[in-house]
Amino acid sequence: MSIISGVIQRPGNLAEEIGRRTPFERLDEEVFLNLLMTRERVAMALAEVYRERGLSPPQYNVLRILMAQDTEGLPMQRIAERMITRDSDMTRLVDALESQRHVERRRDQQDRRVTRVTLTASGRRLMRELEQPVIDVYQEYFAHLGQAKLSLLNQLLFEVRHPKSGEPESDG
Repeated sequence: MSIISGVIQRPGNLAEEIGRRTPFERLDEEVFLNLLMTRERVAMALAEVYRERGLSPPQYNVLRILMAQDTEGLPMQRIAERMITRDSDMTRLVDALESQRHVERRRDQQDRRVTRVTLTASGRRLMRELEQPVIDVYQEYFAHLGQAKLSLLNQLLFEVRHPKSGEPESDG
């Protein structure tokens, strides 16, 4: 953004926003960089909300996964599979959450080699406290798009990860 005569000007495109002198030659490169910049901006806002409550983004991710489960909890391996961002040290994440009394670990009754992780009352309370501040961040970044554009963006992002076929869609 730039300021011209006291008015904040919105950049016209990514190249202008990052101070690039020439337009991008490849649209796919520009889209990729736009995704990265958008992800970083939203992730930083969410990280601040988590940090205010003593959590890192991966710790919040673990709690979010557990919040969606029943009282049986989940094996640590299953939590690792469901993480949005991969963290190779699931034990360290669970240790930190356990020391904060947000989760409990126990051996599985059927298979003693498996460690199950459950959300404690403290963890559930924390997740309820975080619900509105997280929604506020989502609304700050996405509400102006409206439901139709959000739905289209959601569909397009899914299709980027899961192409329907090997051939590109036609524009016409």
